[in-house]
Amino acid sequence: MKSPDIERLLDTLGQPGRLQSISCFCLFVNLWVVMTNHMSSVFFAAKTEYSCIDKNTSSHVLPLLSRNGQAETDECSILINNNTEKCTVWDYHLPDGETTIISEFDLVCDDAYKSDLTTTIYFAGVMMGGVVFGILADKYGRKRVVISTLFLSGIVGVVTFVLRTYVAYVVLRFFLGFFMQGVQNSSFVLTMEMLPMKYRAKGGILFVGSGVFGVLLLDFLAFVIQDWKYVQLCTGLLPFLQVLVLWFLPGSLRWNIVQKNIREAEAIIQRTVTFNKLTFPQKLFDEIKNVALNKKNDVQDEQKKGNAIDIFRSPTLRKITFILFLNWFTFALGYYGLAFHISHLFGNKYLNFAISSIMDAIFESNLLWIVPRYGRRRPLTISFFICAVANVVCSIVASQSGECKKEWTQYTHEPCEQNEHNVQRATEMKQPHISRKSKKDYDNTEKVVKQCKTIFDRVSNSAYIKYQITNVQQPKKTGQRKGVTLSRSSSMKSPDIEGLLDTLGQPGRLQSISCFCLCVNLWVVMTNHMSSVFFAAKTEYSCIDKNTSSHVLPLLSRNGQAKTDECFILMNNNTEKCTVWDYHLPDGETTIISEFDLVCDDAYKSDLTTTIYFAGVMMGGVVFGILADKYGRKRVVISTLFLSGILGVATFVFRTYVAYVVLRFFLGFLMQGVQNSSFILALEMLPMKYRAKGGILFVGSGVFGVLFLDFLAFVIQDWKYVQLCTGLLPFLQVLVLW
Repeated sequence: MKSPDIERLLDTLGQPGRLQSISCFCLFVNLWVVMTNHMSSVFFAAKTEYSCIDKNTSSHVLPLLSRNGQAETDECSILINNNTEKCTVWDYHLPDGETTIISEFDLVCDDAYKSDLTTTIYFAGVMMGGVVFGILADKYGRKRVVISTLFLSGIVGVVTFVLRTYVAYVVLRFFLGFFMQGVQNSSFVLTMEMLPMKYRAKGGILFVGSGVFGVLLLDFLAFVIQDWKYVQLCTGLLPFLQVLVLWFLPGSLRWNIVQKNIREAEAIIQRTVTFNKLTFPQKLFDEIKNVALNKKNDVQDEQKKGNAIDIFRSPTLRKITFILFLNWFTFALGYYGLAFHISHLFGNKYLNFAISSIMDAIFESNLLWIVPRYGRRRPLTISFFICAVANVVCSIVASQSGECKKEWTQYTHEPCEQNEHNVQRATEMKQPHISRKSKKDYDNTEKVVKQCKTIFDRVSNSAYIKYQITNVQQPKKTGQRKGVTLSRSSSMKSPDIEGLLDTLGQPGRLQSISCFCLCVNLWVVMTNHMSSVFFAAKTEYSCIDKNTSSHVLPLLSRNGQAKTDECFILMNNNTEKCTVWDYHLPDGETTIISEFDLVCDDAYKSDLTTTIYFAGVMMGGVVFGILADKYGRKRVVISTLFLSGILGVATFVFRTYVAYVVLRFFLGFLMQGVQNSSFILALEMLPMKYRAKGGILFVGSGVFGVLFLDFLAFVIQDWKYVQLCTGLLPFLQVLVLW
């Protein structure tokens, strides 16, 4: 089924017609429903001031803390009869009638983390829903998925109002996020498939931009109702209204034609032309019908259907995919991260939220003329640049004055919203049945494959295999970029290679030994991945006087006991910042915390090292996958092992924090190259029927690396010499794998 045929059919049904316009608007409203749930944590988990009170007398606690010369109350402890006890009742300083999940479930003190945990769990459901419902929408249709997810999300929303316990709230929010992503993705795809190609850019912008009205609706409900439970009830009832509306909308004409549901497609066309007062395009429909029904004789029909894994097979698609992943990650981190903390800004949270939403609408409306004129890449790049500059500037201002308020909302929260349409639009263009470029690449590759030589039945050596694969998979092209996705009907059939692998052993001794050696590579990787468990282990410390080496005088009175302040020292009745600490570690044990004094104001640097390391891991997964495809798996494995050994030893030698962070980044970068390339090489050595077990054994072998690291850390204890040992391991592996 050629894409131009369906495009011509869509053009004859209106550009766009009234029915398509009304249908798209109704689908836009779905995003309102989605955004009221996505952004509900802004008000449900808004910043809530509180203080501990005596449950018997309802009076506030006496001062327990003396910090910087001022008396402060302890919100988590109470002083009763000169005994300090944990607080069990709090007074929440909220306007009359306003409640949050913090005040509802007492998410304060030891349970304060549970407030943010609800948002994390919700978006975990969103992540899973994006995967599951994309597959279901392709199999059962977009409209069915939209209606079913709306109905189920409405049920979950109402049940969340009824069951008012924290555990029930968290579980239900997970499933609510799961269904909401099904609503969003399927609604977006259905909207795009209703419109002709030339209107999809504007349609995508309007779809994403319409989410602003959902945010404003949530802001209005929260402002008027204030009680989070009844706001939840209202947002839970909205999906049921949408189900009633969408029940009467037509489904995806494109999907029905591709799935050969000719009767359903004909009914959609008839309904559309009747509503739009057009004539039925009988001739064009008959052509499309004949092609669809006769598609069984087409070469393309014999090929295996595509799936999500296909976007990782081609280097070009893999590169685009990871770039889009990074775009989405950056967008989500910037947009939602700032939006969920609007209640922490100065001023009225409802007004701040409304201002940020209006700014979203302004930037989204500008995309209607920016995208047609400048494309997608430049606006996307400029938007990210504005976000980065604004975040840096606001961080500096905030650190100096503590009042980076509306600037966060106006200059970082809103420009990032532009990225959502660009990423969704770019993702949509990759779909084979939508993208003309993908169809063109397919036709060109299919033509080249037909010109290739017939494959051999029996192969005698690997050089001949390499020659044949090179000739088949690198056809001549003119005017095309390198790395275009190849057709599945390649002349080198997989059964030929599988038959060759079977004749070489199932598996043979050489393959078994080789796979074991590659499994040992994962030991090396895991000793580095998990090293922060011991390198940045929890380290107790206390401040000492650098002149007398004595501990500081008590500064705090907490829980009825006098404690020293680890970050300040009392000298001559003046409080000064501590510069020397005593680390309470067993004899001979050291950590990067004790090595680089990562305490007090620098405590965050301990976790930062792990974050930077895995940032390198993330980048390595992208880069070395491409290099392994281009230069071979073995070369990448040996080179990354050798370089990681050099970096491991250098980390032992250069004992400064900056050097440690930089070297750890590149170490993570190289380690991911070792892991991915070793895994692929191990699987490619095995016949197909042994790959499942081989993959399990490979991944499971990482446990021995973790145990080896645990043994080294237990025996050596000093993190520097543990690092030296893990840095020498790759050199031993290079000698073995050579």
